[in-house]
Amino acid sequence: MQTYDMPTRISPEQHGRANQKMNNETIHHVQNNSPSRRQEENLDEGFSAIAAKMYAEGLPAALVKTFRRYYAQLLAGETGTIPSEQALAV
Repeated sequence: MQTYDMPTRISPEQHGRANQKMNNETIHHVQNNSPSRRQEENLDEGFSAIAAKMYAEGLPAALVKTFRRYYAQLLAGETGTIPSEQALAV
């Protein structure tokens, strides 16, 4: 049986500040990176072949939908990394 160490607890104040910072960054990200209707149409055209292959392999719809969201973020220029100045210590 594998055991795991529990993470160190943080105070409610630290937790609140971290959540507020993440919420503010999420709102900023969504407002500035929401795809336009045209970008969505272009994504749908390009993604249909990818989705067809995923469904042909028997992958569930939830996985295809999740992959599509991350694929759209990649096309929008997201890197998937968090700059060190935005990383929060836990």
